[in-house]
Formats: sequence, structure tokens, C-alpha cells
Amino acid sequence: MDKMLEEQDREAPRGVRRDLGFSRLPDDLSHLDQEWLQSYNEVILDASAWLEHLPGTIEAVFLLEGSSHEDQRRAVDAHALFLKDYALTDADVPLLLYDPQRTPPFSHYVA
Repeated sequence: MDKMLEEQDREAPRGVRRDLGFSRLPDDLSHLDQEWLQSYNEVILDASAWLEHLPGTIEAVFLLEGSSHEDQRRAVDAHALFLKDYALTDADVPLLLYDPQRTPPFSHYVA
């Protein structure tokens, strides 16, 4: 992860990148400008390792600021089911709201 982030900083220094949240990701990626493409990163992980170490691999469930009512309900339901399945509490695995325009970008979600 460190190498990936170092490479990203080399290619597009943070001062040059725009802070675009995933909630603004367009359906057609061909129209994204070069600056956005240089600031985007993605990590693909082996799911089997995550599954073997559940519930410890999940630190929180989050939803995006501006999510539709349906998406909010899905996140709330998934969070509740996860807590129930693993006999955890919100203190163990909180439900968070992600707003990339805020500092810090995560806060506790309140329905």
C-alpha cells in the first residue's frame, strides 16, 4: 500500500489532485479529465483472506453523503445484519457517513 501511494504522489502530487468523492463518479469514465485519472487509485484484494478473518477485517460500514434513501436503508440494514451475525455492537463496528468535502471526512451516521 505504501508503494502504491508513493507512486501516486510521484505521478500526481496531492496539491495538484482534486478532491472528488466517489459520489461524483460518472457512469462513463471516458469523459474524465487527465487530472482526475491521475488522482484515482484502486486496490483489489483477495477476498478469501478477508472472509477467513471475519469479523475483524471490517472496521466500519459507511455510506456516502447524499446517498439515496434506498442506499441509506441498504447500508443501515447491512450494518445491522453484520452486527447481529457476529454478536457485535455499534461501538465495535460503527456505521459512518463519508463526506469527502468535510474534515475529517467520516462521522457517525445518524438516521
